[in-house]
Amino acid sequence: MIAIIPARGGSQGVKRKCLALVGGVPLVARTVCAALDAEKVDRVIVSTDDPEIAAVAKHSGAEVEMRDAHLSGPEIMVAEVVASLVDDDGPVVVLQPSSPFTDGPLIDAVIASMEGNDSAAT
Repeated sequence: MIAIIPARGGSQGVKRKCLALVGGVPLVARTVCAALDAEKVDRVIVSTDDPEIAAVAKHSGAEVEMRDAHLSGPEIMVAEVVASLVDDDGPVVVLQPSSPFTDGPLIDAVIASMEGNDSAAT
């Protein structure tokens, strides 16, 4: 399973929230670590338009895909970002870095609940 973490640098509400520290760790790093801890996740991809977020994500162990300008605005839907990253219709899990208390076992439980369904949410 591929985990995709959309982490845009230009968040509207809380500026640069993906780099905000929770427990001394940037939100994007917490999310990458949770995904890497999940047994059912094979790849972790952070999609971002921000070089600093990219550096933190890569340092945390994720693959990083820099977004093209047309995928970087506040009006862009997460589905568009996901579609730009995957070539097939296989399942993916999208993890929001603004949910800092997600952990590997929770991700595994959500993935397990998806079996036979199109989607699941926590």
